[in-house]
Amino acid sequence: MEEVDEQDDIDTANKLDTNCMTGNLEISLFFEEKFVLCFKIFQLYGILFMFFYEEFPSRVRQMLTPVLNAFNLNFHIYEQRLYYKFMNKNCDWKVYAAAGYVLVTLIFLVIFCAVGCPGKCKYRCNHVWHKNFNFYRWFFWVVELSMLPILANLAWGGTCAFSTIRPAIEIDLGTCTHWRGEENPYVYWGLMGTAIWGFIMAIFYNCVLIYLIRYSTVSPQFHEEFVRNKEIEFSYAINKTWAINRYYTFSSYKSGFFTMYHRVVFNLWSIFLVATLVFMTKTYNSTYKVNVCIILVIFMTLGVLITRPYRAFSTNGIYVLGLSSIIVQLIFIQAIVKKVENALFIDRYYMYTSSVLNGFGWFLVLCVFIMLTILKAKWPIDK
Repeated sequence: MEEVDEQDDIDTANKLDTNCMTGNLEISLFFEEKFVLCFKIFQLYGILFMFFYEEFPSRVRQMLTPVLNAFNLNFHIYEQRLYYKFMNKNCDWKVYAAAGYVLVTLIFLVIFCAVGCPGKCKYRCNHVWHKNFNFYRWFFWVVELSMLPILANLAWGGTCAFSTIRPAIEIDLGTCTHWRGEENPYVYWGLMGTAIWGFIMAIFYNCVLIYLIRYSTVSPQFHEEFVRNKEIEFSYAINKTWAINRYYTFSSYKSGFFTMYHRVVFNLWSIFLVATLVFMTKTYNSTYKVNVCIILVIFMTLGVLITRPYRAFSTNGIYVLGLSSIIVQLIFIQAIVKKVENALFIDRYYMYTSSVLNGFGWFLVLCVFIMLTILKAKWPIDK
């Protein structure tokens, strides 16, 4: 009788394991992580659009300015005219925009301290409110998707990393020293301080992620197996470790040191990309700037191909397709910068060709989502 009971327990445990990893769990980041990844790729498009604005033909600028600037939280620049107005030295929007972005980071910091430090608020988030709403998880996604746009805007506007090939606009190009039509040295240091603040907050956020991964996981070798076990325990209410220890910040990645920390790697790479664009805009011409960007994106794409950081193969595929589309766009920008004489790079044909090539990549991404939906794909049981 005891042997039968023991065997029943083993069968039940195996059944729970299998059902947990193939069922539709609330904790699963299978689709969630894919949507976030696509959103971040579009943010990279927006950053390139911001720093290479005039390398895009006028028709493309008119169509994409409100869309890509919305991804980068540039809601105050929703048309081409406002982009050039923002760069003008007599426009005070730079100060107001920088103050707004700094205010948002301060709000995030205050919320982080309130819910992260031991106290009633943290206890309620972990043990009371989580039944209806996982505050930490949604706060994490909001910060994750806001980090790069806020940093890019503070770095771009705070350092006045503006460039133009139009002499009439270049005469009145912003130098971060004007306030209400007059020279004011305090404005320069204030805007520069907001840019530095943006980099500090971005690095601080990634240090928090490193801390969570370092003190919540067992080892890089057994990372994936350990995370899966915690997912099973949480989904069947055995314990709440998966939620309390913020496993959703790293549970989508495979075992291994570099793959386990890949979210931090991508964020730091994005920070370095923004810093490079700001520095090279102030120092070098567009040719050097676009060449360096191509090298950085190719380097990142090769790293993703080699390590395949995500647990789901489909997510890695979407990742590679998204970065490849960025490379294609950069090659087109390079052709415009070098003034390649070809009909493909005339205003109208450039838009069509760029749309077809980029659209094909994102069409493949859409096909992946449709296929996963039809097949009702879930987390794989094994690697």
